[in-house]
Amino acid sequence: MTIPFDTLAYTHTLRNAGVDPQQADAHAEALVMAFSQGVATRGDLTDLGLRQSADRARMGKALEDRIADAEETLNSRITQAEQVLGDRITVVEKALSDRITRVEKTLNDRIILVEKTLNDRITRVEKTLNDRITRVEKTLNDRIMQVEEVLGGRIDALCERVARLEREFGELRLNMRWGFVVIGLLILLTSPMSTQLAEAAGILH
Repeated sequence: MTIPFDTLAYTHTLRNAGVDPQQADAHAEALVMAFSQGVATRGDLTDLGLRQSADRARMGKALEDRIADAEETLNSRITQAEQVLGDRITVVEKALSDRITRVEKTLNDRIILVEKTLNDRITRVEKTLNDRITRVEKTLNDRIMQVEEVLGGRIDALCERVARLEREFGELRLNMRWGFVVIGLLILLTSPMSTQLAEAAGILH
């Protein structure tokens, strides 16, 4: 007795279950052939079950192999990616380290240049100030010497005038003494007593 069988639906079910398309087609053809020969016996069903079990085992093994291959491929790709990323990180680290070194050197050079420039400017300012202070000191010393000379001359002149006044005053005092003597004599000579003394002197003679 022939049993009607939908090979397309059967194949589609096997493919959805993960069976390889060729194996699914082979199963469908085998079932069609089996059903076309009449009602299957218990032995046929047993053989079919054994074949299906073997097919499932092969499919499981194939899936395991594919999974293992996929895991190996993924692990290999991850390892390669890690290696590539590690190499890129190393390159980036080296590039950054080189840039930092160059920046540090540039900044150090600029700092040294700035320090030298400032030191030079400070030295020039110090020299300028020292020169100005020296000129001011010289000018002040010259002016002080001039003032001292002027004051010394004026002091000498004053000393001479004082000495001259002292001499004149001394002479005046001497003259005044002699004047007082002369005035005294004149007073004595012009007084009545002096006349009487003169007369007395004449009588005595």
